[in-house]
Amino acid sequence: PEEAEWERRMDEWRAREGAYANLMAHLFTRDAAFPITRQRFESRVQQARLYLQHLAPQLIQAMESLFETHREIRLLRGGYAEVEADLARLMPPDFLRQTPYDQVLHLSRFLKAIVIRAERAMLDPMKDRQKAEQVQPFQDAVDELIDSELTGAKRDAVQALRWMVEEFRVSVFAQELGTAQKVSPKRLYDKLEQVRGMV
Repeated sequence: PEEAEWERRMDEWRAREGAYANLMAHLFTRDAAFPITRQRFESRVQQARLYLQHLAPQLIQAMESLFETHREIRLLRGGYAEVEADLARLMPPDFLRQTPYDQVLHLSRFLKAIVIRAERAMLDPMKDRQKAEQVQPFQDAVDELIDSELTGAKRDAVQALRWMVEEFRVSVFAQELGTAQKVSPKRLYDKLEQVRGMV
């Protein structure tokens, strides 16, 4: 029991640290106020104060929904073979440090798509396989790009493609959840070709 309590506290500490790091990364990677002047600096400070009033509560709300859906997935009986891989991709141990703030707000929807896919896969495994075949080539391409050494604009473009694939996955397996951007095989192919063509 003491060991389990210690692990629980460590998990909470990691979540807090990750949430703090996520918020700081989001705040300090916004457009810089250059060239810096007193007026521009004071204006940005005022904007930041207003921004922070809803930023942390929004993240907390997203996290509550996220962990609730994660727990629901863990309680599923059956589903499809790639459930663990999907969870590992979306929520690695340090996901709050790896996932941009704007995308953290969408993670719960991506997890809900896993729940819907699992429920439907149990009813019709063949149809699930057919749908998975629509997504897999794009996921393979993203995995290959992520495994290569990327810097600067190309790294950012690969990350944008990665989240497009997640949205496409939602549109294929759980269309009723909606997507945050228009996505289709053609749009993904175009984006993939654009990324591959970058130096």
